[in-house]
Amino acid sequence: MRNKRFLLLILSALMIIGLNSCQLAVEDGSPEKGADRLIGFFVTREYLDLFDHDLFIKENIGEFVKDGEVALSESANYQGRLYASLAEDGETGKYVFEDLDGIAFYSPTYDMENFSHIDIVQGEEICDAKWNCGSETKLEATIYVVASEDSGSGSQSDGNRSVYYFNHVYQSADGSVYLTTGPGLSGNMTDGVAMSQWMEEKYTETVNGETTEYSVEVRINVEGKNAPKEIIIAQMDGENREISRQQFAPEAVPESLKLLPETEYLIVETRGTDSEGGIFANREIIRKDEPGFSTFYARDDGICAAKWVEILRP
Repeated sequence: MRNKRFLLLILSALMIIGLNSCQLAVEDGSPEKGADRLIGFFVTREYLDLFDHDLFIKENIGEFVKDGEVALSESANYQGRLYASLAEDGETGKYVFEDLDGIAFYSPTYDMENFSHIDIVQGEEICDAKWNCGSETKLEATIYVVASEDSGSGSQSDGNRSVYYFNHVYQSADGSVYLTTGPGLSGNMTDGVAMSQWMEEKYTETVNGETTEYSVEVRINVEGKNAPKEIIIAQMDGENREISRQQFAPEAVPESLKLLPETEYLIVETRGTDSEGGIFANREIIRKDEPGFSTFYARDDGICAAKWVEILRP
């Protein structure tokens, strides 16, 4: 048992080194990644231990005792996978990781009878999402968390340190989607402070003698935001006069807002208390011809989630 615990300690160090590598170039014909492509991240607050420790020790104990180390390339063969299921959702369905708490942000391909369809699967915690799919696929988004002293009671943190694990999501040539354990990031998330996890993989594909290069880049930013305490929505006329004023608790902001006939624009004001106890007020001007706007509210788990408000014309 003592030897096994010692081996696990060494193995944990090896895994940390391997998981923090954020760029991988895959050579043409590689059996490991040639058919399986990175499509995004699945972010969790807990570390996902998918490594087969028992099998690793059983099959490598002789090499470890003889040489004192095991190559990282060999340890990678024991990393487990957690497969997504295809849930019913529209014509194509949706790949989801059932019974796993986390934040999805990935772009699987669904093969139809005569064409392929790429979709974006994203959790409600994902904000400011941008993506471009093709030979150079790029996905980027931000997760806002309640800043420092305002962190919710459900936050998984050390003091004011937020911890997130960015598990890698892949899709195989047969269409199946799975994730592997990814690296973690932690930090003191004061207002405006951000940390990012970035990963890129490159592939080549040869069809009828013609070689095409592909790249996939995924980035998720985690940024601190002071918790809103009150949302004020004012409707303004062409003379810059306030003709309507509504105040809401952040979680009670309605899903839609109907404009008055005289309304020319809106002023959306977010009020709250910063980490030093001071009062802050952020204002945003919304044109009447815009489809809607977003406000934020603090959840008990420490996430600052966005709420979309649709603008309805009179």
